[in-house]
Formats: sequence, C-alpha cells, structure tokens
Amino acid sequence: DHWRGAGARQAPQIWFTYHLYYKAPDLIGPAIARALAIPYVVAEASHAPKRGLDGWARWQTHVETALAASDVIFCHTRIDREGLEKLPWLTAALVDLPPFIEALPRILQPPKPTRATPKLITVAMMREGVKLASLRFLAQALILIADIPWQLDIIGDGPARAMVEAAFAGFAPGRIIFHGLVERAHIPALLQQADLFVWPGFGEAYGLVYLEAQAAGLPVVALDCGGISSTLLPDITGVLIGETNPAAYAKAIQSLLQNPGHRLQMGAAAAAFVSGQRNVAQASVILDAGLLLASTGEAP
Repeated sequence: DHWRGAGARQAPQIWFTYHLYYKAPDLIGPAIARALAIPYVVAEASHAPKRGLDGWARWQTHVETALAASDVIFCHTRIDREGLEKLPWLTAALVDLPPFIEALPRILQPPKPTRATPKLITVAMMREGVKLASLRFLAQALILIADIPWQLDIIGDGPARAMVEAAFAGFAPGRIIFHGLVERAHIPALLQQADLFVWPGFGEAYGLVYLEAQAAGLPVVALDCGGISSTLLPDITGVLIGETNPAAYAKAIQSLLQNPGHRLQMGAAAAAFVSGQRNVAQASVILDAGLLLASTGEAP
C-alpha cells in the first residue's frame, strides 16, 4: 500500500530474490511483484523434484509458485540450470552468473617449486555433517601418502573440533597444523604461503573458498560433486575427482606434489582465471544484462 501511494519514482522497479529453494521459499515476492506489475527476478534458484514427495512438499509448492512467476533466473551452477530446464512450465529466461568474489590481495611471492616440504592448506568450518565428512575424508586420503613430504595447515574451528583432531591423530607431530579460527582478512596471506588447496567438498553448493584459493595462486584438488565444477577450470586450474574414495583423491594430491612445474603452471592459471573472469566487474555486466532483460524483455 505504501509503494502504491508513493508513485512511480519511489516504488521499486524490480523484485529481486536471492537463494530460492525448498528451505527458503519466497512467500511475499511473487505477490508484491504481481500487485505492482513489476518484474520478478531470482538468483541461485534450485528445484529438487524429490522435495515434492517428502516432508518439504508444502514449501516446495511455494518455490514452484515463485519460479513460475519469475521473469529472469540467474543460475550459479550447471546443476541448478539443468534442474530448472526440466520444468516444462517454466517461462523465465535463464542467465548464467557463475560464482565470483571480490578482488583479493595480489600474490606476494609465488610458491617455490624447490620447497623441501610442500605446504597443503584447507579452510573449513568444523561442524558435524558434510564439513566433518570432508575433513575425515581428507585425513583418510593423506594417510595414504604419508610416506612423501608435505605439511597441512587447517584453518577453521567449530563444535566438531575434537572429532576433526581425532581424525588426524594418526599423523606424526608437526605434520598437521591447526590454526583454529582465523580472521577473514588474514586468510589470503596464509593461502599465498601454501602450495596446494585441498578440500574434498561434500555437499558444497559451489564453495567460494575454491575461488579464494585460486586467487592466491593455488591449484585446487576437490571432488566432482555439487556445484564445485562451476568454481574452477578442470585440469587447468584444479583437479576434480569423480570417484569418492580416498585413494583417488590421494593420488591426485601426490601427482601435483611430485610435479612442481605443473603445479606452478596450474596455480598461475588459477590466479589469472579468478582475476580475469570471476570478479565483481564481470559479474556486474552479467547482472546488468539480466536485469535489463527482465525490465524491458530485450537483451543488451
């Protein structure tokens, strides 16, 4: 009512909803957009058909109502796009908006290929569920290559800290370094001091930490699950492991540790990829084009 009485200059021109899925339906956006006759735009929408058959069915219905009302949907991952493309009733334009980050400090000093003990690094919250599963998986993989030199920095803390420490208890003293909670501003410097970023990534929607690691010049070793593939260039800036077994993951890490030239090449490509393609400026161009399409029906 306020916006209706405020006139066109003060009323919104577009309704924009972020992260629309079965646990977070937009209950008011579609109705307001319809009442004001303005476009309805969504970023990071996902549709899981199985949620219409379980205890989330009521909320899934609200998600479908919002999707049906959408004019433009920004898709962050291939998986999200493919799920939406299967909806025969969807009329919204799908616009790819890959994950991006703000610029990080430039690499202070590239990792040295002659380092006697290469440094691995991972950054994660320590909580039960997929985060703990990923850390345990990492421990299982690294124990398989304990006969070659490396050191692991673990950044993060949380209620599952004791269980994480137990998972890594079998390693020699000094092999695993727990940094605990680190201020966000200090993480880029720690990344830049490492040689390889290792985070399996069970349950990751995509994982901005992969972009942050690549921005610091680190190749990535991750599992090919969720939307992780949308954050890197497979075999160019990182390695995606299709098999969810520790041996395959360990083999990928070992290969990069024992081939420092290839590792440095991938790290340089990673930094160039993020700074050149996954920055705010590039995202703004895509966002502008999508909003123009929603408001005028025309692409720039």
